[in-house]
Amino acid sequence: MQVLSLGATLGGMAAFVLMQPASAQVVQDETIISHDVASDHFGAAVTALGDLNGDGIGDYGVGAPGSDEGGSNAGALYLLFMAADGSVASRRRIDATTQALAPGAIQAGDAFGSSVALLKGALNYTLAVGAPGVGENGTLSSGAVWLLRLDSDGTVSAAVKLSATRPALDGQLASADLFGRSVAALGDLDGDGTEELAVGAPGTDGATDRPDTGAVHLLSLNPDGTIAQVRSISDTEGAAAGGGIAGLAPYDHFGFAVAAPGDLDGDGTADVLAGAPFAEPNGGLNRGRLYVLSLNPDGQVVESAFLDDAPGTPLAGLLADNDWFGGALATPLEGATVPTTVAAGAAGLGDEATGGVWGLTLTPDGAIDVAARVATPDDGVTGLAANDMLGFGVALPGSAPGYGAVDLVAGGPYVDEAAPNAGSIRTLALDDAVLPVELVAFTARTSGADVLLAWETASETNNAGFEVEHAAGNGPFKTRGFVAGSGTSIERNQYTYRVKDVAPARHIFRLKQIDTDGAATYSREVEIQRGLTTPFVLEPAYPNPFRSTATVRFAVKKPAPVRLLLYNMLGQAVKVVYTGVPAAETMETVEVDGQALPSGVYMLRLLGPDIDATERLVLLR
Repeated sequence: MQVLSLGATLGGMAAFVLMQPASAQVVQDETIISHDVASDHFGAAVTALGDLNGDGIGDYGVGAPGSDEGGSNAGALYLLFMAADGSVASRRRIDATTQALAPGAIQAGDAFGSSVALLKGALNYTLAVGAPGVGENGTLSSGAVWLLRLDSDGTVSAAVKLSATRPALDGQLASADLFGRSVAALGDLDGDGTEELAVGAPGTDGATDRPDTGAVHLLSLNPDGTIAQVRSISDTEGAAAGGGIAGLAPYDHFGFAVAAPGDLDGDGTADVLAGAPFAEPNGGLNRGRLYVLSLNPDGQVVESAFLDDAPGTPLAGLLADNDWFGGALATPLEGATVPTTVAAGAAGLGDEATGGVWGLTLTPDGAIDVAARVATPDDGVTGLAANDMLGFGVALPGSAPGYGAVDLVAGGPYVDEAAPNAGSIRTLALDDAVLPVELVAFTARTSGADVLLAWETASETNNAGFEVEHAAGNGPFKTRGFVAGSGTSIERNQYTYRVKDVAPARHIFRLKQIDTDGAATYSREVEIQRGLTTPFVLEPAYPNPFRSTATVRFAVKKPAPVRLLLYNMLGQAVKVVYTGVPAAETMETVEVDGQALPSGVYMLRLLGPDIDATERLVLLR
């Protein structure tokens, strides 16, 4: 890993360059641009600005919504002007002290910099910047979006704020809507000479008793930044045939991320991508979902599709609980050469929320053609730690002019490298290499005390073989053995492997396919549950430590009333997590909500007939 000293240029930030192919192997050293102010959450949002200052090198905008300039969590936006070697040549910070913004315009709790988008050019403004914590017209955290006009050196020459005080938004926004949590520039959607801006409001309540379902608002903007029209997409409105978007559920937070992929379906009108990272498809907890919305010129949804880990799809078996898939979205910059349609962040991915990013290529009808996981420790990204949440912010320069080999930028706003939760961003180069093995089947079944794995390939290219990896419960994957491959073959090949003496519990298996040159890719995961031989099983909570919610799983041998309680270190029960009679030998998955609790060490205690077990749990803010 190469370390580049930036000295006073970036106020103590440090830099390194990361290059990684879609086939999941790091081919060059990493470059990390790290922030040094605690709890700023630098990297929570990132976008590629193109060559803003005219020096021939592509630049970046990076949000730091935890910045305290102007008050606690008022927020800030950094403009990073890059050098040819991938280091930061200079920077400019936009915050509550910026002269073009009226005094007091950015206040404590605004979270300015939570999202950022480069506008298309129909407006007299350069950037849209989200501030979802803004509260106006008697609301709390209804949210706002700032439009900023930038000079070539990054100076803000004009600014306008779009919030609940604007007539077009009056009555549209309510407390905790979080309008501005995401933004995406659509260009001139309806051909009337105005630019449309998609703004996510993931805290919007849906139909009756459907909290935090989420919404996306389409704003038609005049050149001066005033709002000509607002059209909304949610579970109750936005569909051309009436009604809303199918498949949305309470607490999905639809609109947590938005992106503009252009005209995917070729109907002459731009489309919209919207992430719902807390959706729970196919029985998964907070695995996430991505919506593809086809619009007509009136901004109505004429067709919608959602992408998740449903059986038979390219992501089947590849998403895990608390991945937050779709929590950040980015589409290629103009002039990009990368074939990827969208980069989708999954900040909760990994055993300890180290985070990651998926690269997806979509078909014209909104289905996934290619899905490649491109940024996790298993794929070769080094230096990540628990709760870094890489992929909370993403940008997709796609090797556009000025960006050299950089295809993807991923933000990790909870990285502690220079200071706790200061944050960082990483740049990556992706390879379009086709995966060397076509895996057509992978199954697991019990055989006495053993588990028998079987898989089949339709073709192989330079395949050295497969490492069998195994995780018990929520534990880490460990290598159990190796099965030699067939080298290069166009014939079907079948393989088996027996994992002996598997304890009664939930077990997950995957294959690490290794090329003859050492490159590696991973299969989807398969899961199996062995019956219990003990009165109960209480798995460790995940993630641990956690920031707001954690997940815990348990099972009992026989049906009986049980309780799962959360105790503080004084021995006081502070929360009833579960009470009921679970079915025999069935894993129960429950969520520990710590949002109203102070940071500290807690104990989860499972109580029932002949059951008294505890697990330590740490809550960090």
